Amino acid sequence: MTPRLLFGLALAAAGCITTTATGPDTPAARSWLAENSDARMRISTNDGWPDDAAMEMAAISPTQIVFYTKHHRTVPLENVRRLVALRHPRGALDGFLVGGGLAAGAGVLHGLLRDLRPSEQQPDCTMICSHADAMKWEGLLFGVIGASVGAVFGAIVGHRDVLELE
Repeated sequence: MTPRLLFGLALAAAGCITTTATGPDTPAARSWLAENSDARMRISTNDGWPDDAAMEMAAISPTQIVFYTKHHRTVPLENVRRLVALRHPRGALDGFLVGGGLAAGAGVLHGLLRDLRPSEQQPDCTMICSHADAMKWEGLLFGVIGASVGAVFGAIVGHRDVLELE
């Protein structure tokens, strides 16, 4: 596999957005709403009115769900076009995994392709004595740094679960 293909597969497999497209009265929509009821949400309605502020979801009855926005607007589920649930802890996990995996892969590749220093080629070397040793150590070092940076950025950006209502 080429490095570009591997990079594309890694990003596709660990994306930070999950989208569900369904109708408002389907079991998939009800399941999505139940799973994301505690998340911070943004709403877009069929009339083009977006509210990026925090909102609350309320079940008036088992079959009727409405949203109360920050601007004191009541929006029934039938008028919702798109819901976005934002989760910062899940974003930190996504960033940790993506950043750590990509950086560890880059470290392994760097350890394989770099030239060994003269001290690493001596018979009495103690730490890195071959390209295999360099791959292990640099993969670990790059991976830890990448996972840390990825977790911070992922926590800031957050993971988005999107419900598109058709």
